[in-house]
Amino acid sequence: MPEPYRPLPPYHNEHLDESGGRPSSYVVQIPSTSECHQTCGADRHHIPIPVLPALLALTLVQIGLLVAVFLVPVFSETLPISTNAFSVLQYLYVVCWAIISFLSWCIVNEFHRIWLLGYHQFHRTTKHLHAASFFIYTGGLVLYTVLATAVRDYCPAGALGPCGEHVHLVPVNYQQIIVVALTLCSFIFNIKLMNDVYRFNQQELPPDVLVDDLGVRLSQASSFAGAGDRDVMCTILDAQGCMIDFLRDQLTRVNQQGTLLAHVLEQQHSDP
Repeated sequence: MPEPYRPLPPYHNEHLDESGGRPSSYVVQIPSTSECHQTCGADRHHIPIPVLPALLALTLVQIGLLVAVFLVPVFSETLPISTNAFSVLQYLYVVCWAIISFLSWCIVNEFHRIWLLGYHQFHRTTKHLHAASFFIYTGGLVLYTVLATAVRDYCPAGALGPCGEHVHLVPVNYQQIIVVALTLCSFIFNIKLMNDVYRFNQQELPPDVLVDDLGVRLSQASSFAGAGDRDVMCTILDAQGCMIDFLRDQLTRVNQQGTLLAHVLEQQHSDP
């Protein structure tokens, strides 16, 4: 009659008896650095972040929208559609916003993967840049919606003429002003993030959780527990929180693998 189910240690060696029956003993081993690499999903010391193509595409979409807001009004009469330039730019902005949202999602997802692999410090120092373009152009989408409503309610000449006797700007000019401001703001964040990612890939640093030299960590002033600066203490606590989340995620994965292996061994033992 089979013995009751007993969970197995996550790391063990099996020693089967000569009859091929249940394991006779289990030897618990402390995981080495290479095993930690495998647990983290990393097969080498440095893991580059492949987000530069997405950042470049994001910048090109923004530049294309900037160029379009000035070219569409010029060639609006030659376009093979009956919609005016103001409406064309409204539709074009929504399309570009959807593309920017998708690219931003890809970038954020890639940085989250890097965080799961142990690069907590780099993720923490650049997290305000990951979705900066998405938030900037989402704010611009709100401004475009307000502008369309204002043109409909307060511009007697509609989208083709000025909104007042003393106002010389037409609604398309307001669209151009909004896009120029958004492009300048987003361009700064994109260049900063691309520079940080390029330098990170060139440095080829190992994940924070796999650094074996404790002296490297303690050589930084912000690593001392007695530091009195409030910002330094917040940084330390944030780093500890990231480490706890990372270890909890890895422990969940190891427990799932151990449970699966235990069920497999139990099935082998129960078979005649």
